[in-house]
Amino acid sequence: SQIYLVIADALVIVNFDIFGQSVVGPHALASGHLAGNRCKAMLIVAGIAPFDDPNFDFAAGMAEGCREFWNLPLTSMEDFELSVSKMATEWSSYNFNQFKEVLNVDPEDPISDESILSFQVRGQYSFIQGAHGLRDDRLAFLKPWGFSLEEISLPVQLWAGTKDVNVPPAHADYLKR
Repeated sequence: SQIYLVIADALVIVNFDIFGQSVVGPHALASGHLAGNRCKAMLIVAGIAPFDDPNFDFAAGMAEGCREFWNLPLTSMEDFELSVSKMATEWSSYNFNQFKEVLNVDPEDPISDESILSFQVRGQYSFIQGAHGLRDDRLAFLKPWGFSLEEISLPVQLWAGTKDVNVPPAHADYLKR
């Protein structure tokens, strides 16, 4: 979560804003919190909420595949490891239409082809060295974040898609509260 600070220090940037999307949302929130007055504002787009709050149904409204993937390490670590490896192998070779399917794009409210292509390239690049990063991230999200959302004092904008089935809008509502 301190990657933003390391990058800012390396580039000799004193003040900055932070952007985080989806599973990067918690990292962005933590980094903004740790940055103190160096971070002026944050934008979180479709950011996930904490997994460990018993009063929040983390998987409610998610597509079945997303729900299964988040819950899998709780039921079978062996199956989770196999699933992550399979995902890395598949995503590394998916074509444009396969990525579009993975994104659960609503045909009545499609996202642009450029956005899908960008996701495809980033998805494939992220698995060049295997699935270790995805594995470690998903397991980290099952644990407490190490800070309270109430401790964040800088401006935060939360954006969420009303039809998002990968990170349902209830996550943004949770973060907002």
